[in-house]
Amino acid sequence: MKLTDFLTHKKFGQCKNIDIESNKIVFNDIKTILPLNNWQYADLSEFDNFISKYSFPQKEEFKKKDRNAVRDCFPKPQILLKKNGQNDIRIALALYPKKTLTGNTLLHLRSINKYEQMEIRYFLKFTSAPINEPKIQKRGFYEFCQSSDILFDYDFIEDSKVNSARLRIITFGFNDYVLLLFAFDRNETLDQSELESLAESFKSCA
Repeated sequence: MKLTDFLTHKKFGQCKNIDIESNKIVFNDIKTILPLNNWQYADLSEFDNFISKYSFPQKEEFKKKDRNAVRDCFPKPQILLKKNGQNDIRIALALYPKKTLTGNTLLHLRSINKYEQMEIRYFLKFTSAPINEPKIQKRGFYEFCQSSDILFDYDFIEDSKVNSARLRIITFGFNDYVLLLFAFDRNETLDQSELESLAESFKSCA
């Protein structure tokens, strides 16, 4: 499967049964809520604006036509969060049926995380991005694992100023569903303890 085909598959394969409430997110397919506590919603138009201006890496895999195709089919998160009082942090969330990400294979949650780590490298000018062996952590009715820090530089098509940022990927397993969480921050403003606190905040509403 071509990279653009897989992106399109992910773009249209997301679960739809999510309720966005003022103080929590309700994931109906997995009967789970995420209280927002110190987080609030960011406008999803931020993501659209970022992708429309983002300067993709000049890699062999990306000729101009390919870069434009990737821009058009890049999967949009279902939810974008920001930390109260801190504008350098964004959390992107998307829920999938597990088979959307694994096909007919028996990939474990750890392998899904490693695949996401490898895939994202096509789209980043990374400066440090070791692929780790993420440790599975179990929290009652779900489990999750986290990538190591992915450090990268980025700029925009009409602005050559180089910015530096960090990305961490967490994959959550809820039986037959996988929730992808992408944590972006600049200046390493999101402490690991805060990220772990968010990851451990899911509550069952079964």
